[in-house]
Order: sequence, then structure tokens, then C-alpha cells
Amino acid sequence: PQNPVSIPPQEPVQMPDTPVQMPVFTEPEPEPVTWDDVKAYIPHVYLAVAALFLLWNLLSYRMYTAKILRTAKEADTGTQKIYEAVCRKKGLTRPPVLLVSPDVNSPAAFGLLRRRIVLPDIDLSENGLAGTLSHEVTHCKRGDLWIKAVCLLARSFHWFNPFVHLAAFRCEM
Repeated sequence: PQNPVSIPPQEPVQMPDTPVQMPVFTEPEPEPVTWDDVKAYIPHVYLAVAALFLLWNLLSYRMYTAKILRTAKEADTGTQKIYEAVCRKKGLTRPPVLLVSPDVNSPAAFGLLRRRIVLPDIDLSENGLAGTLSHEVTHCKRGDLWIKAVCLLARSFHWFNPFVHLAAFRCEM
């Protein structure tokens, strides 16, 4: 059998006549943003956009060249002989690798350190091939690929200036 628990009687609680003031905790007012605060972040935003612009272009270029190189093959013997003659005529001592790819629509030279010339996979006459190869070899000999790289750097650091983009576009033509 259980023993009943007895609770002693309690006196009623007296409420105060005036209301009790509870402490109020409020957030401090935020300080207004000043022009000095904004100016502190401008270089960071500028450099972040420049880095993103450069990274985007480098990744796009890398993906494009990787796609071409996946399907590219060395040019046939006849094309190679014409290419060697053109390189000798232009005085190019270290000629770029000559490739043929179905993924290009027009001849292209690319690569700064490992230069390559890629031709579309189409039949060209001997004169047309010699002229095309001469054109691409001239790009390599003059250092046009390095100029394009400098233009990309200029566009990256002057991403906000439309005149630099226009000049770089004209430079790449």
C-alpha cells in the first residue's frame, strides 16, 4: 500500500501594486555604411573580377584545344613535305607540330610553348595548302600568339573598359 503524500498549504502570493519593469535588451543600431567602407572593398572586387575573367578565358581556351587535340592526327606525308618547304622558306628553325582535325573549320595556330598548327580535314590544292601553311607559319614566326596572350591579360585587367576589348578584338583579327 502506498502512503499518500501530503502537501502543506501555501499562502497566497501578493502581487505588487506597480508593474515590474523587465529589462529590455535591444540590438545596438548598426553604423551607417560610409564611402570609406565601400572604398576599402573596391580593389578586392576589381581583382576578383579580373581573376574570374582571366580564369574563364583560360579554361575556355583549354577546353577548346583539348577537344581539337582529342581528334587531331598528324598530317599526311605530302602535306608534311609542303609544310617543311614553307618553314624553310620562312626561316622557321623550330616549326610547330602540324595536325589535321575534323573539329576545326579553318586553319589555326595555337599554343605558346608547344605550338601547333591545325588544319581542317578537307582536301586543298597544293597551292592553296602552301598559301594556308605560309599564313599560319607567319603567325608563329611573328609571335602573334604571344600578342594574343598579352591582349588577354590587358582585357582581364581592364575588364571595365570597352575600348580595351575593342582594341584586343582588332588585335586578334
